[in-house]
Amino acid sequence: AGSEDTANALPQPRKVEKGKSQLLESSTEETAAGPSKDASEEGCAQRCCLCIRKELLLYLTLLGVVLGILFGALLRLLSPTATALKVVGLPGNLFLRSLKMLVLPLVGGSIVGGVCSLRSTGTNMGAIARKTLLYYLGTTAVAVVIGICAVDTIHPGYGAMLGESTSCDDHPNVIAKPKGSGLSIVDAMVGVFEQLIPSNVVEAAADMNILGVLFFCVFFGVSLSQMGNQAETLIRGIEAFNRVISAMVNSLLYISPLGIASLIAEQVASSCDLHKVWQTLGKFVLTVLVGLVLQALVVLPAVYSLVVRRNPWRVLSGFSPALITAFGTDSSSATLPVTMKCAEEALHVSPSV
Repeated sequence: AGSEDTANALPQPRKVEKGKSQLLESSTEETAAGPSKDASEEGCAQRCCLCIRKELLLYLTLLGVVLGILFGALLRLLSPTATALKVVGLPGNLFLRSLKMLVLPLVGGSIVGGVCSLRSTGTNMGAIARKTLLYYLGTTAVAVVIGICAVDTIHPGYGAMLGESTSCDDHPNVIAKPKGSGLSIVDAMVGVFEQLIPSNVVEAAADMNILGVLFFCVFFGVSLSQMGNQAETLIRGIEAFNRVISAMVNSLLYISPLGIASLIAEQVASSCDLHKVWQTLGKFVLTVLVGLVLQALVVLPAVYSLVVRRNPWRVLSGFSPALITAFGTDSSSATLPVTMKCAEEALHVSPSV
């Protein structure tokens, strides 16, 4: 009996060991499959968080645009007074005024510092100027052709009810018939040259004559760079001034989502009969949008890809904060500080250029 018991007892540990090995293998497979799945999910979440952190300002600005539209639409249903609209738009107006305040210091300091740095590094300013002028004239000519073709195809003026009121009761806004300026092409060209060389640079800065300010800054930078070592102290001061202005622009960008949301909410809440406005200006808006899409999404990316041989959508992605700021503020002057910041930091364009 003892031998039979021992014989019966001997195979049992083998079964137990075999069962343990199967359990260990299954648990090993589960633990191997589990962490890999969890790791992939964690990796995806980390990439999303990293993308959001990298472009946090962009996503906050987009959120501000959406919230501004929604809040303005809800506020419009309540028929707000003019005082309420001013209060809603106050943060946005202050943000817009702050950006415009920095336009001239930013442009002036950047132009002077850029010209001096080009001279010091031996860069051929004439080549850069020729390429810039050629690019500007070429893209402008293409834009004119696109505009003429779009107008001849869509005919935005046909059926427009010019002169009729398209306003609400509280905010009259009559679309008047356009009147000719009476200026010839020669008069217009003479006016451009007169703006190019202002008689008083302070008055040009006060009147936001950017063309005159640019000419003075280029002239000043070229003369300063030719002075050699005598101008080193002043050049270092201008570089420090540019860093200060850049820091001020960066500080303002942190409140851009609130400012853009405020501006859009005010515009949406104060809008009048959108149906009548669309009936009057629908074809005109369509013509402008067609021209902008063809120029911005077809012509300019094609020129960039042919000349630079790189992906043009990277440039659009880098300038996305400036594009959203332009959409919210409706001001190219106010968007200029953001555009220069995107060019230097997102696209790594040389400050001298």
